[in-house]
Amino acid sequence: MKDGRLFSQAKAMVEAYERPVLILEGQVSRALKRSAMKPAAVYGALSSLVLDYGIGVLPTEDTDSTAVLLQRLAYREQAKDNRAIQLRNVDRSLPLNKQQLFLLSGFQQIGTTSAEDLLEKFDTPLRVIEELASAEIHASASGKTKRLTGPLSEVGGIGPTIVEYAQTLLKSSYRVACAENTD
Repeated sequence: MKDGRLFSQAKAMVEAYERPVLILEGQVSRALKRSAMKPAAVYGALSSLVLDYGIGVLPTEDTDSTAVLLQRLAYREQAKDNRAIQLRNVDRSLPLNKQQLFLLSGFQQIGTTSAEDLLEKFDTPLRVIEELASAEIHASASGKTKRLTGPLSEVGGIGPTIVEYAQTLLKSSYRVACAENTD
């Protein structure tokens, strides 16, 4: 609240998550005594989060209480309500180019910068994925040194290891991976 980011963060939470929750850890009365903020301002801000933004505010006493609360929230969402864990969440209001970067940066070891470089070279995410899937990696006679050939080799930061990870991801059977994951 003090640095003025609370409501911009609240807006981002509402845009990014279906049911946002704010955990308020610690004793509010102690925090109010240590800060120069007026109780009315603090409670007014909390009221706004609940009423204006629809964010649930859940108080906890300490880190142990917070851990229990998080466990119960996870249980409700995943086990009781049978909801899948959401691994990544993209803000649907992002411009198309940012969504494309988000998509490609989901590949292991490909960050936003590499995703941008790949899109600069190949223009569309589909072309990037096609290049990753079809790229050739040549090993030295000893097998210790690997070298990437073709158009992907022209993109800085993209090497054999990244391409191997991407090819494993793209070419592996989902059903087989699920079966292996249950063992």
